[in-house]
Amino acid sequence: MNTKAFINEFHYDNASNDVGEFVEILLIETDNLDGWMLTLYNGSNGSAYDTIDLTGVTVTDLGNGFGTIVIDFPSNGIQNGGPDGISLSDDQGNLVQFISYEGTFTGSGGAADGITSTDIGVAETSSTPIGTSLQLTGTGSAVEDFTWTAGSSETKNAANEGQTLTADNGGETTVFISEIHYDNASTDVGEFIEVTGTAGADLTGYSLVLYNGSNGTAYNTVNLSGTIDDEA
Repeated sequence: MNTKAFINEFHYDNASNDVGEFVEILLIETDNLDGWMLTLYNGSNGSAYDTIDLTGVTVTDLGNGFGTIVIDFPSNGIQNGGPDGISLSDDQGNLVQFISYEGTFTGSGGAADGITSTDIGVAETSSTPIGTSLQLTGTGSAVEDFTWTAGSSETKNAANEGQTLTADNGGETTVFISEIHYDNASTDVGEFIEVTGTAGADLTGYSLVLYNGSNGTAYNTVNLSGTIDDEA
């Protein structure tokens, strides 16, 4: 699954006439979503009723590798559920996310064709105050790190209430050599190589290989295992 972006906040229903409806997408280590599509789905028949091309949409830089895109809709532009849903697909047409509110359903057509939506577990109603939204809260850098909550004041183009965005590398695990010792006075002792990486990274399948520069051949291979601890 492409982890460059996910739906982070939206608003679809409030007291009196629905106003200020929008969907906010959080971007990770990318400055645009050119070719990506945001699609609104009707839960009663599973079909798409609106699709927005995100090409050229302005990105607000939040710092630390994060940005946001906000798509505003006219009054009653997002259906009120029971259920309805929203999908996000990448520039290759691959489904990235398919969420729903007030229940689940199966998409018909588009990137979510034949896919059952994931109910976010919270909703808005005809009594929801204007200016509030449904938001992801928690600490992290991936959608799995957060939980949907209702009733917070909208935070378009900013981190959500109760949300802390931590530095991210685009969803990739990083592993690198960070320290070595190989020569000292008298007999060489205490030789070592230190490997540093993303906390929790599984080193199964990684190997540390020592090479002889005189002929380019490997003279020792150490197969790594275990996970990297969290040193903050």
